[in-house]
Amino acid sequence: MSVTIEDFEEFQFDLINTFILHYQKANKKDKLSLLDGIDESDSTATNHMMEMLYDAIFKYKTNKEAHPEMIKLYNNDEVNVKDYEEVYGLYIDDKLNKVSPSLFSIIIYITEETIENSRWHIINLKSS
Repeated sequence: MSVTIEDFEEFQFDLINTFILHYQKANKKDKLSLLDGIDESDSTATNHMMEMLYDAIFKYKTNKEAHPEMIKLYNNDEVNVKDYEEVYGLYIDDKLNKVSPSLFSIIIYITEETIENSRWHIINLKSS
């Protein structure tokens, strides 16, 4: 199956929107945007959301080939949380559905599966 540039661009847009929804849910704020709090006069300015997104993508990209187990999605009974520095849980309808050391892998999964926005949330299992 061939992916068009339009499909790829739409997926990227959906991926960023999924991350924004996660950030809003995690911070219990409904009206956050990717550009909130950025100093427009500073071309190097960022905000917490942008830094988290960059960090998630960087870790995913770094581990994709070097440590593929770090970006894998697991069923909740397939991973020992103690084995990883970071572990995220995807809850759908308040039930743990997937677990991964990679936040970005879960964001990709939500985007690909087009899970209804109100039904999911992601929790850092190491800090909960």
